Amino acid sequence: MKPQRLPALRMLPRWLPILAFAVVGGLSFWVAQMLAARGFSRGLTNDLIGMVLLGASAKIDTAQIISAYPPITYLAMLSLQKVTGLQGLAAARLLTALLAGALGAAWMASLLRARYKPLRAVMFVGLLVLNPLFLRAVAGGPEFMLVLWGTWLLAANAFTLRATGGVNALILFSAALVILMFSMLLGAVFALAAMPFLLLAVPADIKGRSHVSAYMVLLFPIGFSLISFAFVNWLLLHDALAFVPRRLYEVNLRSDGIWPKAAMAAALGVISMPILTGLIARTRTRRLIHAPALGLAATLPLAGALAILLGATESITAPLSPAIALSAAVAARWPLEVGRSRRVAVLLFAGVVGGCFSLFLDSSNALFRDALLGSTRPERQNGAGQLGHFLAGRSGVLFDAVTYPAVVAARGSAEGLITSADDVFSLSLLRKRIEPAAVSVAVAAPDPSRNADAISRIFPDFYDAGVPGFRLVYDRDGWRVWSRDLKREAQR
Repeated sequence: MKPQRLPALRMLPRWLPILAFAVVGGLSFWVAQMLAARGFSRGLTNDLIGMVLLGASAKIDTAQIISAYPPITYLAMLSLQKVTGLQGLAAARLLTALLAGALGAAWMASLLRARYKPLRAVMFVGLLVLNPLFLRAVAGGPEFMLVLWGTWLLAANAFTLRATGGVNALILFSAALVILMFSMLLGAVFALAAMPFLLLAVPADIKGRSHVSAYMVLLFPIGFSLISFAFVNWLLLHDALAFVPRRLYEVNLRSDGIWPKAAMAAALGVISMPILTGLIARTRTRRLIHAPALGLAATLPLAGALAILLGATESITAPLSPAIALSAAVAARWPLEVGRSRRVAVLLFAGVVGGCFSLFLDSSNALFRDALLGSTRPERQNGAGQLGHFLAGRSGVLFDAVTYPAVVAARGSAEGLITSADDVFSLSLLRKRIEPAAVSVAVAAPDPSRNADAISRIFPDFYDAGVPGFRLVYDRDGWRVWSRDLKREAQR
């Protein structure tokens, strides 16, 4: 007779996803705090945090709130800030931890459904979460977590759609593309890289002449979403492409070293997901698994190269983070066979080694790597960060915050700023005279490659000479702050 398991052990698998949510979420929050304490802050989220601070303080118009990109991350952070009262970086860390915890719970549930033993499922989730690429995604903030969510949904449902052609899998597969497109620019690049390989997820019994129709069905949600978002931008901001990040207009494919860097990102994309390579080699004769695996294996290297070429990131490691979500989906889809758990464990551990190799090879992640290894050193603030710290606590600051939200993020609050949503701002530009309520004015240095902010367009000489009654109080890294000379006005 087989020994009877204790009731507590029978109930254990049901509680494991909840436990994974708590542990992974708590670990993610601690990692973010630890990295910040050691001098690594999330530069990629600064614009998002700034826009959320402006939106929560009613310092931007409703039109700018509705048309803000990325809309999914922005609305999620804005809602969390309204509910919890947390602001800025604290809200971003909490949302990152919640998304990471939910992702860990989803991975645990999928592994248990795949008939792995509970302890092995725990080990696999641990290998995924402790991979440096996952920790890099945690450091990247809620946008990266949404990219991992979109990647995992895309990969998991690619296998299901190929095998069953189910409606639910089709809906989730198409929804994953929408999540990727509207989570952040790197997610949009990953969705773009996946599009040439979508047919590999289509059921094999669909005839060749129906492939165009299949493409239209798969791409309809993302196409409709993009057209709708462009229409909203045109309707509210009179520019259908206002949501397109400015750095995409500054792409220079002839810049030194960009092509070797893109090639390195593609190569590291292959190294970072050995479990997917192993699945392809193991299932050469099983087309229902082999075909979608090929498509996913080609997507990540292409996405890494495109991210560098399009200027979506300067880091080679950042666009490789979706490899963790792909590995989680592959582990759950590995076919039942003798020695399955051992093979999956070895390949996931190889993924950890590959993630470490990528992290140490990428010099642009030196600060993150040092912070992860325990080194504490101050991170050099850019011009926007330095200006934000200077403006902290000051009130009556006239500033085009919508154009430079990273300054608001570094300042930590939008209170005390006079922005385009305030009458003082509008009257100052309309009358071409700084209103008395504005104590200080912050302006950026003119840049011929970019459109000037609203203040510089109306006052083209403000950066160089200010206006009568104002004196220069800050001049650093392309930013100047002119403050009203209150003593001189009092003498008058």
